[in-house]
Amino acid sequence: MKSILSDLNPNFKTSFVTMVQFALENCIERVLESLPGEQGLNNFSRTSKRLIEFLQLEDPIRKHELVMMPAWIRNTLHAGGIHKKPDKRVVIDGEAYVFKKNKRFKCASWSHIFHAFLHSLYVYEEILCSEPVKAIKRIDPE
Repeated sequence: MKSILSDLNPNFKTSFVTMVQFALENCIERVLESLPGEQGLNNFSRTSKRLIEFLQLEDPIRKHELVMMPAWIRNTLHAGGIHKKPDKRVVIDGEAYVFKKNKRFKCASWSHIFHAFLHSLYVYEEILCSEPVKAIKRIDPE
């Protein structure tokens, strides 16, 4: 039983991160395309960056980095735990997330995942509570 559960843990983590991140990515895409003069970009990195810029959130580079962190973790988990893109290092609340090209990502524990999502959700809260977003009358599901 211990072996079975141990084997399932990486799949559970990947599934959790994937499903939560897909919901958030879809949300951001729908919000952006519901704002006057804007359209969806069908790319989470560009969409989230554009939305943060449109809303003129303070420290936009950092906010973008925070919403991207769970996506970067997801992408790494999908690649068998190996980071495929250029090196990056992001510090969140004193915790360093280090991505090294073609190396195993060592910051994918449940604690790291929840920590990254928590801080990204602060940005989503700021986005969804902004005046332009609150002024949207209707967001089409697709």
